[in-house]
Amino acid sequence: MRLAELSLTGATLALAGAALYLTTLVVAERGRADAAAEQRQNLEVRVNALERARSQNLQPASLGKSVAPGTSAGASAHTATPVSSSTETPRRFVPAAGPTLQEQLARFADPATRAVMLRIRQEWESRNNPGIRQELQLSPEEEDKLFALFGEQDLRDEEQEIRAALAGRRYTPTMELDDDIEKKLGELLGDERMKRWHAYDDTLPERRSVVDLRSRLGDIPLSETAAQQLGEAMRDERARFAAETRQLVGASSYNDAYPESARLNSEDLAARVKFREEQIARTVEYYARIRERAAAFLSVGQLQRLEDLQESNIANLRANLLRGRKVEEEMSKLRATPPADR
Repeated sequence: MRLAELSLTGATLALAGAALYLTTLVVAERGRADAAAEQRQNLEVRVNALERARSQNLQPASLGKSVAPGTSAGASAHTATPVSSSTETPRRFVPAAGPTLQEQLARFADPATRAVMLRIRQEWESRNNPGIRQELQLSPEEEDKLFALFGEQDLRDEEQEIRAALAGRRYTPTMELDDDIEKKLGELLGDERMKRWHAYDDTLPERRSVVDLRSRLGDIPLSETAAQQLGEAMRDERARFAAETRQLVGASSYNDAYPESARLNSEDLAARVKFREEQIARTVEYYARIRERAAAFLSVGQLQRLEDLQESNIANLRANLLRGRKVEEEMSKLRATPPADR
């Protein structure tokens, strides 16, 4: 009898140990699944950040409305990218790898933190809208309010991107100002200055390209007449390239102000990569057309600097494509390992 009791006790302890071991395995597996899910989520943010940076690295446009060629001035859209000597400075405020999505989202809800974030974006806008005060005849107070509106729209877009990532969705910006911001902008500028702002914003890509070119020319002066002719040539060719690109990706997939940064809205990675490769080749042709027209009024030295600038942009497009591929490969590996059922 004593032996039977000991046997039963031993069996019970063995079963308890096995149950404890299995429970430990389940907990560990669940932790691994949670970690994998969080890693996938963070990679989704990185992809969104790269897509946003890539789409705006080469499109230093205003955070305000960007009128697409051939559209009415009332169709509001906005973009954002800082000016740099290569027009390829990474886009603003790429989410850091450290904080979780929830922590990043919490920053937008904290009034003090949000106020600091808004001020940073206002200062960024003031550096990336050359000549807007003179163009619109803004007072310092009006200029500050203008950039505050653009900064607020930027914050809203970033917040929506994080919320989309938390929901497991790919974020696609609408490129439009919110109705309340559009209304406040109209109240700030009035009808006449709103018209001038539409015109300014529509030519901003060319304005910045000319500023960038002049920074590269150094002691080689670029006359106002030549600058105006170059801007007109660039704008004409941009409209042509944008029309060609719309035929491939549709009007809602990118900002017409920067057709070279267009992306295919598809879940098929291979199709997206193939389109980007082909768009780079089309961009090379687009830039060549600009140089062909510019040869009529630019000197040999000026034309060479323009080509150098364009080649730098092409190199950055290719580098961004490689970085995007790497992140997509990481995400594909994670997606191939589904988390355990909870």
